[in-house]
Amino acid sequence: MRVGVKFSFKFDLCRSNSQIEILNFCRLVKIVVENLVIKSLN
Repeated sequence: MRVGVKFSFKFDLCRSNSQIEILNFCRLVKIVVENLVIKSLN
């Protein structure tokens, strides 16, 4: 699963040079990381 995520991440970066998409992706990653932290604390 992690390899797939890395691959699609690199693919998306190469495909889209628009700042907005990168910002949205960073926001998505932030949400996912926060959810993982909350789950690991519980």
